[in-house]
Amino acid sequence: MKAHQEQLQDFQVLPTLYLGDIPRHVPGTESETRHISNNKVKMHLYDQPTNGICYLRIKADLSKVPEHLRLFVPMFAEFFGSIGTKHDKYDLFDNKLNTCSSGLSVQIDKYSDSPTFDDIMDRKE
Repeated sequence: MKAHQEQLQDFQVLPTLYLGDIPRHVPGTESETRHISNNKVKMHLYDQPTNGICYLRIKADLSKVPEHLRLFVPMFAEFFGSIGTKHDKYDLFDNKLNTCSSGLSVQIDKYSDSPTFDDIMDRKE
């Protein structure tokens, strides 16, 4: 086996991609913009070939969250996928949700002017 591994490989058998094989213009994705909630919320729709699966991304401005509560935002994001509702306890709701989706998750994207990322309270927003 060692002798086989040390043999020179014939790279001519590998497929080759040249710069000319890549189109210079990449077609854009068509989108549709709608306004919901009495025109207070802008929604962008992108039709994609996902075999009928719908992906939803919601962005929220957290700048109005009081400073003393901002420390809890990462904890909220962590627990959000395990929440219940007014009518269903968390485990029952989780079972219902997983029968028709891949679940709920929250990801926090934070843009900052601060040179350090050590303390969430020192970040400029």
